[in-house]
Amino acid sequence: MPAPSVYNNWLPAPIVREAKEKEPKRFAGAVVAFKRAVDAAKADVDNPNAWAAVLAGQLLDDLKTLISTKTAFAASDISAFVYALYDVVLLTSSDVEVQVRCCEVLNHVLRHHRHSQYLGLQLPWRPLYGMLQGLYDKPKPQLRGTFLDHIQHSTLFQLVARSRRFFAPGAAEEIWTLLRPALVYGDLMATSTHLALGWLVLFFPTKQLPQTKAAVVQTWVAEWLGVWGRLVNCAYWDTHWLYLVARAVKDDWQGVVDWQPYIPELYTHMLACFKVPVGTATAGCPSAINPPHRALMLFGNKLDQVDDQPKSAAKLALHLLKQPQQHGGSNASAAAAEAGGTSTFRQQPSLGAEAAGSLESALSLGLGPAGAGSGVNVQGILHSKTHRASNITSGQTGSIGLSSSSSGGNQGLNADPNANGSSWAAYASADPAGENVPMSAAVAASADALDSLVQLLEQYCHPSNTGGWSGDLAVFLRHGVHYFMKILGRQCGTAGWPGEQVIVTAAAKRYVRAAVKLAARGQYSKRESLVSASCKALCHLSYVWPGAVLPLVLGRFQSALATATAMHQLPTSISSLALCVRPLLLAAWHTADESTQQIIAEAMMALLPGIDANDEAKTAAVFQFYTAVLSSIPTLHGLSDEQDEHSPLPTALSHDSADAGDALVTDMDVAEGGSGNGSSSSSARPTAAVYRLPLYLEDWVDQVMERLFTLLGNLDTGPGHRGTDQQAKPELLLQSTYLGKDTMYHSFFQHLMVRLPPRLADHVVSLLGQFATGTSLATVALEASSMFRAASIARPQAALEKLIKPLIAKVKREMPEPGTRSLTRSQEDALTWQLVLLGSCLGGLTPALLEPLVPQLEALVDDTLKLPSRVAANFATMVLSSTLSALSGWYVADQAWSQQGGLLLPNGLRLWIDRQGVGWQPPRWELPSDSQVATAARLADKYMEDAAKQLTQLCNGSNAASAAASRASDSGFLAFKTSCRGLLASMAAVIIGLMSRLRDFDEFSPQADSGNINGGGSDNNGLCIQVVGSCTSPIGAPGVRNRAAAALAAAINHLKGGDRELLEQASYTSLLLMCPGMLEQALGGQGRHGGKDDGAIIDEPAAATAYLLAWSSRSSTSRHVGQGSSPKKGHISKRPQWQALQGQASGIINDAADGGFMKAFTQAEQQAHQEVAAEIAAMDGASGSSVDSSKPGAGSWGNEWRWRRRTSPLAVFDRLRRMLLWRCAQAAAKAGPGASQSTAAVAAANPAAVVTLQQLPKEYVNLFMELMVLAMQPNAAVRGSAMPTLQSCVKRFPCLVELMLPDMLAALGGVPGPLLGGSSSKGEASAAAAAGDQSAADRVLPLNQNELQRFYGVTLMEAMDKQQTADAAASGSAEAGAQTAGQPQRAAAVLAAAAKAAISAAAVAGKTDGSKSSQAAKAAAAAAAMSAAAAGVAPQQLHGGGNSSSGGSASSTATGGRTVAQESENDGRVAGACAVLAGCLEAWRVIFRDPVVFRGFIASLMASRCHSSNMCLKSIQMLIMQVISRFKLPSLLSVDSDEYKQLQTSLMGMAEPGARVTWRYAVLSNMILMFAGPAPGSAASLVLLQHCLGLMRSDMVLLRRIGGAGLWLMLTQVAETQQHGASSGSSNGIQQLVDELKQVNLWVVLLDCICELSPCKTAHSVCCGCQQAL
Repeated sequence: MPAPSVYNNWLPAPIVREAKEKEPKRFAGAVVAFKRAVDAAKADVDNPNAWAAVLAGQLLDDLKTLISTKTAFAASDISAFVYALYDVVLLTSSDVEVQVRCCEVLNHVLRHHRHSQYLGLQLPWRPLYGMLQGLYDKPKPQLRGTFLDHIQHSTLFQLVARSRRFFAPGAAEEIWTLLRPALVYGDLMATSTHLALGWLVLFFPTKQLPQTKAAVVQTWVAEWLGVWGRLVNCAYWDTHWLYLVARAVKDDWQGVVDWQPYIPELYTHMLACFKVPVGTATAGCPSAINPPHRALMLFGNKLDQVDDQPKSAAKLALHLLKQPQQHGGSNASAAAAEAGGTSTFRQQPSLGAEAAGSLESALSLGLGPAGAGSGVNVQGILHSKTHRASNITSGQTGSIGLSSSSSGGNQGLNADPNANGSSWAAYASADPAGENVPMSAAVAASADALDSLVQLLEQYCHPSNTGGWSGDLAVFLRHGVHYFMKILGRQCGTAGWPGEQVIVTAAAKRYVRAAVKLAARGQYSKRESLVSASCKALCHLSYVWPGAVLPLVLGRFQSALATATAMHQLPTSISSLALCVRPLLLAAWHTADESTQQIIAEAMMALLPGIDANDEAKTAAVFQFYTAVLSSIPTLHGLSDEQDEHSPLPTALSHDSADAGDALVTDMDVAEGGSGNGSSSSSARPTAAVYRLPLYLEDWVDQVMERLFTLLGNLDTGPGHRGTDQQAKPELLLQSTYLGKDTMYHSFFQHLMVRLPPRLADHVVSLLGQFATGTSLATVALEASSMFRAASIARPQAALEKLIKPLIAKVKREMPEPGTRSLTRSQEDALTWQLVLLGSCLGGLTPALLEPLVPQLEALVDDTLKLPSRVAANFATMVLSSTLSALSGWYVADQAWSQQGGLLLPNGLRLWIDRQGVGWQPPRWELPSDSQVATAARLADKYMEDAAKQLTQLCNGSNAASAAASRASDSGFLAFKTSCRGLLASMAAVIIGLMSRLRDFDEFSPQADSGNINGGGSDNNGLCIQVVGSCTSPIGAPGVRNRAAAALAAAINHLKGGDRELLEQASYTSLLLMCPGMLEQALGGQGRHGGKDDGAIIDEPAAATAYLLAWSSRSSTSRHVGQGSSPKKGHISKRPQWQALQGQASGIINDAADGGFMKAFTQAEQQAHQEVAAEIAAMDGASGSSVDSSKPGAGSWGNEWRWRRRTSPLAVFDRLRRMLLWRCAQAAAKAGPGASQSTAAVAAANPAAVVTLQQLPKEYVNLFMELMVLAMQPNAAVRGSAMPTLQSCVKRFPCLVELMLPDMLAALGGVPGPLLGGSSSKGEASAAAAAGDQSAADRVLPLNQNELQRFYGVTLMEAMDKQQTADAAASGSAEAGAQTAGQPQRAAAVLAAAAKAAISAAAVAGKTDGSKSSQAAKAAAAAAAMSAAAAGVAPQQLHGGGNSSSGGSASSTATGGRTVAQESENDGRVAGACAVLAGCLEAWRVIFRDPVVFRGFIASLMASRCHSSNMCLKSIQMLIMQVISRFKLPSLLSVDSDEYKQLQTSLMGMAEPGARVTWRYAVLSNMILMFAGPAPGSAASLVLLQHCLGLMRSDMVLLRRIGGAGLWLMLTQVAETQQHGASSGSSNGIQQLVDELKQVNLWVVLLDCICELSPCKTAHSVCCGCQQAL
């Protein structure tokens, strides 16, 4: 079972408790409901749409979200869910939507539980293989949308890759037996052979190799390599075989196969995959073999989850270095024998025994540290020069064993800590570095081959030898180091399995040397990917062997820094050093002249000039280095003691002191006032170790701040820098510079404020205050705000006095006078700067400090919202939202948690946090007090409730009329606009500040958990399947969102066709109001947020655990602690949290050199394991299942000692905060209408019953309809602001699609909408709402289904037929005119073009020239128009088909007799409808699921040719591309029904040759006919055949190709049907097709087509070449 993670257990305690209690029950109930839906679909065999019920509601999405929480669910529930999904995937090949969505969720579940052997999954492979064979290897002749085909292909193949590790036993032998004949005996160039290879690589479960007989597997491998070598220079062939062999070597963890005979051949293939040039300028093979097209389309382009060849080569090279476990040295062997051997202790049931044994095993292999002295720190894991104890007592040696009769019991972690520490030291000292463990013959041969390969490839990593191979080398290096670190971390803990092979020290050193050689060359490559891979490789390898990496990194850094000609190498050198800072400090690596602290301090001072606005790469590297240093040390202390009056006395950490650790104790001892060595001290000031750098810290801080301020000033592009106040309009959304995109600038300053001593931190706050009030840099306010927020979080009291209060005073002092008509650009920039910084500071304060400031902030916000500036109102909301957020949400009271929590290493560094939080206490989350929440509620009432009332009064009733009259003047309009802007901004600020804490709509009551998870109880009103994650109690009066929605609907209806900025602001506020959880989702998430290489800075690999365990060996060997020694009581035991962790208050810390670190660390590990075991036992007891501990790897994630990756505390806290926001987002987004009495029965049958429109609040629906109108406005910005809201609402409630689709299709077909009418700005619904008679929701709800059916089936079909009639009439008129006009018609066309040019010139002249020029241009245009009229050209043709802007005169005419305004309105209506449909996945699901809607959509699409403007044509063309890519025939639309025949007849009328339609719609209609082609046995197939034969004689080449494709499709369908046997019902239809083909001389038709396209252009009777080609 997965071990508990800190990202779940360290959330606020109420959320943790509720999640552990309720989420497993909710998941179990949801799985039961899903299985019930699957069983119902299986039983309903006669319904072609039965499987759609599986997707009903949000059940499947909710189950996926619950899986994403990583909560510990019962194994039986997860297994049942997996089997149910697997069945659905196998049975729904005909329903692409159901299969793909279930397959995606199944992939998600299997990915999360890929290491969960305790589930006991056994998935059958043959049904999956048979289903894929039917789809792809023997596909049915059919046409489908390209996007659907691609997504089905990729998800199904990904499912095979995810599930093959869970195939039933014996699957490997069965798969190879099935595919072996085609590969071993088949033709290598045949398609079947390449397809067999693809299926073999995709399905073969290499995880089963260790359970197969060795002789059988050896035979398989020999045959594989033999077949591989038979075909050369084929990239497809080599890629798949290399991937399969690499997987086999990796999964052969027991050494079943003897790989030594194949090493030369394997490395030959590995060398060939890089395609490096040897003696030539090119790297490609001139005689490459291309695979069959069918195999390439099916298994190429990574669709079958096959890795690149360099990645497979890296995996193969690393795992060939593994060999069986053995111990080196006689003493180590004796100790191992006494302990019972590696296999013995790995199978012991005792938790502590497994942990101790695994550590001893790691040390015995030389992969863990051993000994004492500085040599351990310098040499690292591989090279350990230790100070061995001169004598190892018998007591020490005896304590190594896990269960010894002489010791009388278990000596694992549960035993005496002193004895346990002694056992590690004795066992490690016997063979400190594993030097006596030789490489096996196979590993030695593999290491030699790797050295030869690297020696050849090294030159191609050089900067002067860059080419296409550089990317492959980067992949090889990056993944090779990744696999190497993964293997080390696995084999050093007990995550491995009994008898698993390992990499011994000698082999590990060989690989490290080879990888460092490649990285050293590629560090300065011209290819960015190779540079990044080299830097990360050096970082990770420095944890393993710092002596081989750190001198190179430091030397190149010093060279680039000192040499003027190497300055271009400085950014990469700085980045490399930054990535190696953590291992440098852990290993205490130093030179002969400088200590570790001196190296770091000198680099920190030398890199100050690197903060330069003119060099982005160097600046980013400097911030990366500073962040690495500050995240690695607990506190930043310099040389002087007076920097912090609270800091303890300094203790020198000299690199030449062998017993430097003797004077080091943890900082918890200092807190208790004790001395470091445990003796009493008469001095009042305690002594303790701090990590102190030889740095004048105050000077360094001053220079850093000065350069930061200079950097921001140089990056600013405001008016002050250009010397003018007449600039463009300021941006409402601040754009981040490169500092905030791909650098660690934000993280650097956050770490700086936390690490600085209190006095210097307050000094930095003072400097920030002077900077904030002394300058104005509006364009970099976003970058500056992160500094101010970090300062406010770290030093809230100082920030209150030196930042917030001065900023408030300055804003009030510089506030423009009331009644000001407009603000200058400089005033807006100053307000932007001040308000952004003020809002950032407020967001970091605690509620107690912020509450007294509320009256001042309230007055400031009120004054700012009254200003006639959109910028001022926008950033005033930042102040208000920050205030509300700080007064209502969770916060961590102890801001120094990341600095003072956790164990302190003996060398002064602090232990980082692993996923189980060993050695750390969770942060203490708190909620604001009742008075503070009441203050937030009062602000919400004022700025939400009151603003909604004022907005309603302003836009409704008599006030609306008076407002309209006052807006006739400029001053009245300005006052109205300012009032609306302020009210909308205040409402948006409340929603942003409270987020999902603002009370939801009244009808969206939270669902209650059902007591009966099986759904069988009569009182079951629906099962809650939401994620636990509510932030706090809801804030705001009941119905607050309802009233706000009503106010926004009234405002949008009133502003329609008016001010664009107000409409955009209203749309944005509506988005925030209608989609709770959206803000938390944007700010939260489970992924990492950071720039390039940030992960290597804040993450510590599992191999770094060796440095922690080194202190056990150091303390034992330096002090010679025996079995009977008794430790002295340390002061750490007095701390309550450590008493709870250790279980006792004494006997924890001894007087060893490690200051008791290993004791605390060991017992913290033990405590974590006990908690995991307790949770596993609780889950097993609840589910009635048990874990088979005898199975290899069972429980490897829960109850064994693991070397785990660790992360810096601030990064962990940031992810905790984002995880909390993500949970809140999911809980808020899933909230919906509660189950009423009428829907209780439906909810009992399906806990995720579909929400209907009648259940939604009428205010919600009304606002949605107003946004629909906005989405079809002429202005593109207004349309763009409304579309995200529509899409988000439909995604939350798919039932809104039936409200949105009719009017969108009506706009596309050019007919009035059934709900909104024909106008996008003044429809019937809007007019009714404006008149106050009835809201739009009340008027349309409940929807009249009969009217909708008539609209889809009659109105839209009539529109398509009407347009076809109009096209035919227009075409006839055009032909008649062409016959009579002759030459004068061409002259008229020339005059028309001249007239059009003249009108364009007049338009330009009217904008730029004076009145005389404009009059002259208009006169020229009039003359041209008169000439055109005399030639017979219609006046409308002079306007170019109505392509005009909305700014034209209302009296101007356009195409079809419409005015320019009407044409512009129609353009917006069509463009908006196309954009909404193209981006709404839920709409596509309804269109291709409901046959009635499908017919209506096709009719409206074909009727859309009534629109002739360029904007409409462009939008429709984009929609057509979406249709072609997503097309599928609804399963409920029978090809024998009258509806299908009517649709087919209408389409054929436009698709046949000679139809009076444009070529675009002729092609579209033919494509739809082919996509929706009936089966060969149906009556409609004969009609389609005749149509295809007619297309073969078309004059259009494209139509002939479509006809040929359709003809081929039908012929193959007939052949397939006859081959497999046709049913009695379809036999007659097939016979009719055959008879029709006999009547038509198909040979003549095809020959005519070929001769038409051939160069001869002769009759088919004499064209022998064409006959031969046929």
